[in-house]
Amino acid sequence: MASSGVSIRFYGVRGSLPVPGPATVRVGGNTSCVLYKIDDEMIVLDCGSGIRVLASELMQQKHPIKATVLLSHYHWDHMLGLPFFVPMYMPSTQLTFYGERKDAQGVEEEVKKQFTGPNFPVEQKDLNSQLIFKEITPGEEFKVGEAVIKPFRLNHPNLCLGYRLECRDTAIVYATDHEHGTDYDDGLIEMSRGADALIFDSMYTEEEYAKRAKGWGHSTWNEGVRVATAAEVKNLFLFHHEPERSDDAVDAIEADATREFRGAVAAREGVEYSF
Repeated sequence: MASSGVSIRFYGVRGSLPVPGPATVRVGGNTSCVLYKIDDEMIVLDCGSGIRVLASELMQQKHPIKATVLLSHYHWDHMLGLPFFVPMYMPSTQLTFYGERKDAQGVEEEVKKQFTGPNFPVEQKDLNSQLIFKEITPGEEFKVGEAVIKPFRLNHPNLCLGYRLECRDTAIVYATDHEHGTDYDDGLIEMSRGADALIFDSMYTEEEYAKRAKGWGHSTWNEGVRVATAAEVKNLFLFHHEPERSDDAVDAIEADATREFRGAVAAREGVEYSF
């Protein structure tokens, strides 16, 4: 099958906090960041520490950087890489941020928080790039270039958005930070229906979840298999790995998941998939 020109590349696959070191070198220790591309159109999913690596690659380009950023929510592990995204300091860069309003503050205010003293020495007003901010709500689709983007609700403390991105007869679903067991599960399955790829919060095993993680806002790889099977998706990417989980332990989970769903694979930094 010929490529549609649509691809995803993982730059950060961990949850909660970055965990560099010998035990995470194969899977990666950076927090959530995924690049979705349609030819040269770039859509960045979340701004965890992995976005710094993306910045380094983009800085090798000879032309101005233009990208869209879709924010699932504003917890630190999904935002902490933003101040280190070097293109934001360049006047030739244009970034459009999409996110929802939280506690009477919009996406612009939430991004601004990342550039506020005493936590960071550079203020947003001092950035040289062109920044555009757009507020969205679950259920209201919009377009970015050729892509039709459908935000939907996930179950997570302070709430969270998932995204379905459709373009050229392909569909990619980004569902990080979701705890199963609520009415939102039905919406997730429906939004994942027939997708080419489901990127799913697989932070825990069922045993870990039952013992210590209920109410923390995250799910299991077993639930990812259930959703992928029910929604008849083609590929399931196990994502948002528990920070204490070693590469070997991720490999073991991947093997277990693959036995139950042939298209399951653990998300790893630096790996790209074309559709």
